[in-house]
Amino acid sequence: MNWKTVAIDELRNYEAVKLSLQNLPELIDRQNSAIKRIRTSDPETVVGGGGGDRDMLLSAIVYRDELQARLNEAKKTVCAIERALSALDEEELRVIDLMYIHRRKNAVTELCDEMGIEQATVYRKRNIALEKFICALYGYGNL
Repeated sequence: MNWKTVAIDELRNYEAVKLSLQNLPELIDRQNSAIKRIRTSDPETVVGGGGGDRDMLLSAIVYRDELQARLNEAKKTVCAIERALSALDEEELRVIDLMYIHRRKNAVTELCDEMGIEQATVYRKRNIALEKFICALYGYGNL
């Protein structure tokens, strides 16, 4: 597995996953309301399978449970990424932020101007910060 590629994908998706922590609870609440509105037939009177309402109820419950699983996974992902980012110093975090999290077209030039360094040094700092992040997130170093 190419841990560098996986880590870069995690960083690029980080903000969207954080946003889902706000959206998913609202979607779950909405789905819970929908579940309450679905009327089911008396199970004793349904012979040979569920009616349309029962199918809708089951589908709504499965959808809600899937949303809840996604919320749990998003919480774990954001927590793990934030812990790994905390291993970086301020300069490393700035490089990772501009190059992966809040990507900008002119990130390297901006970092050169901001830090008073050349492009090669920015790329070297990026590689060091990325390796440190990967080690903190996945436990692997020297990738």
